[in-house]
Amino acid sequence: MNSAFSFKIKTYQILLVILIIGTLIRINSLEATGLWMDEIHSTVGTDPDKTIGEVIEYCKTDQPPVFFVLLHSWFKIFPYNDFYGRLFALITGVLGIASMFFLGREVKNNATGLLAAFLTMINYFHVDFSRQVRFYPLLFFFSSLSYLFFIRVLKRKRLVDFIAYTLFSAALLNTHYYGMVVMMSQLILFVFIIFWKKIKDVKFIAACILSGVVAGLSFVHWLPVIFADVKISQFHIQPVPWYFLAQYYWIYFRDVVTCIISGLLILMAIRSMTSRLIEKKTEIDDVVLIGWIVLSFLIPLVYSWIKIPMLETRYTFIALPAILLLAALGLEGVKEKLTPAMIILFLSFMANVLFVKPLYYVQYPPQQWKEVAREITKTDKDTQLVFSQYAWYYRYYFKLYKSVNPPLEPEFAAFDKQLVNALSVWVITSTQFPDKGLSSGQQESLDKDFKSDESITFTDAVAKHYTRKTSASQ
Repeated sequence: MNSAFSFKIKTYQILLVILIIGTLIRINSLEATGLWMDEIHSTVGTDPDKTIGEVIEYCKTDQPPVFFVLLHSWFKIFPYNDFYGRLFALITGVLGIASMFFLGREVKNNATGLLAAFLTMINYFHVDFSRQVRFYPLLFFFSSLSYLFFIRVLKRKRLVDFIAYTLFSAALLNTHYYGMVVMMSQLILFVFIIFWKKIKDVKFIAACILSGVVAGLSFVHWLPVIFADVKISQFHIQPVPWYFLAQYYWIYFRDVVTCIISGLLILMAIRSMTSRLIEKKTEIDDVVLIGWIVLSFLIPLVYSWIKIPMLETRYTFIALPAILLLAALGLEGVKEKLTPAMIILFLSFMANVLFVKPLYYVQYPPQQWKEVAREITKTDKDTQLVFSQYAWYYRYYFKLYKSVNPPLEPEFAAFDKQLVNALSVWVITSTQFPDKGLSSGQQESLDKDFKSDESITFTDAVAKHYTRKTSASQ
């Protein structure tokens, strides 16, 4: 008894070390750059000055509301800024590492759980998105827990597992639209397992159906948004190339050493599953794990063929837990080479992050909304106006810098009237996105009474400063 207790304590000590290292990896240089476009969508939509109703209304243009409501509540407690927004995402990412331990332990044992947590800790894809104010690490977390309790329900049939499955699946559905892909995949797997195992327990089948229905009912409130969205004929996602699986695999693991080792480990796990299949010893875990991965890609791919492209790397966070777990199963199968393999993977990750391929957005952000706002607010006065087609994005930083006048969209501004009392004007023109800028009439009005005296170029924009002409210069 003491030996078993000691082993359990040691297991959780190792898990704690993994969580601490995972946190340190993710928190390093967390605020090195400003937010990029998608992150600003999250922060503007969850502004603590908004009401819950306004936050949910915003969600109709993005994703279901769980992430946004949680982030909004977080900002009610902690400062509304880049660091704390990213810290919230980081915490959900670390929770995802912990969930992988319990998922791996359920599928095989504690060792597999620790290996799954370790592989998640150093997974480039997971690390990158755990450092961004978006819902992807939360999607990973809820997907892994939904499948964890899906497996437990099938194997243990305990009431607590039914309840947990219902709660986490409902949370998943209300976090991202790909939650529907997870639920559909689980329905297909459930039907297959019922026939494969020839399960005739009517009460058990009814309880499973009831859990799924209750989870689904939690999403009924969002159906009007779904029905409106399905009418969309165009989307920003592009069709995937025929080699997309190799492309996605590279994005997940990102360096040659990790790709090769992870690929070999996954192949080893699949070989073990194939051997059990030949020996007719296939386990429920095998079916769920493979089905989880295949259906996570197949369902959105089929929808892409039928309707519009919907398969995108970030959305496949629903499949990443299963992919990492497969690698962990392969790693656990090479006990005599386990330590060297783990050391090589960790060193390869650290070497790439530090010297070869820094984490996304640590050094070179795709947009410089923060830098533009910071420069312009240096001259902030109540007589200064700022115009940009992308004013909606810049307002977040202008609010943080306590600017007197937030940016305005030229298209909707009472341009000539607003110029009357202005002494200086900034015009921000995007160089990365389509930008109409000022109309010809607006530019004429500006040039009539103002002169350009400064132009600053950023990664994604050019900011021009205009000051009112003196009577002598006129």
